[in-house]
Order: sequence, then structure tokens, then C-alpha cells
Amino acid sequence: IISCLQLLHDDDLVHLIAYDDDITVVFENARAGARAALVPLIERITAGGSTNISGAIDVAANLLLRHNAEG
Repeated sequence: IISCLQLLHDDDLVHLIAYDDDITVVFENARAGARAALVPLIERITAGGSTNISGAIDVAANLLLRHNAEG
């Protein structure tokens, strides 16, 4: 994830959701240029239990609807 973040342009918007049994929005609507603040948040993600991918997709879809940006 950190490698992908490094490839983005500074003005790109990024959301990150971590999921296992629970779904956590790690950050939303962040500028990729804020890497120094975002990387520690990514590094705190740990592996957990089950995989609630359907819940994560629902949360992701809602984030995209809420933060719809032109371009």
C-alpha cells in the first residue's frame, strides 16, 4: 500500500479501508502529498480475523459517493 501511495501525484485524493471482521476507514479524502502523515496510519494496520469484503465494498462505495470529485 505504501508503494502505491508513493506512485500517486501529490494532489491525488486517496481513501484507505482496512477490513477483517470489522471495517475501519483508515483515512478518507486525503491528498497523496500528505504521505508523511498517511504512512504511519498504514503501518498500524494489522491482520485480523475473517474477511468481510462485502462490508468493505459498501463502505468504499459510500466514500466514493460522498467524496465525488471532478476529473
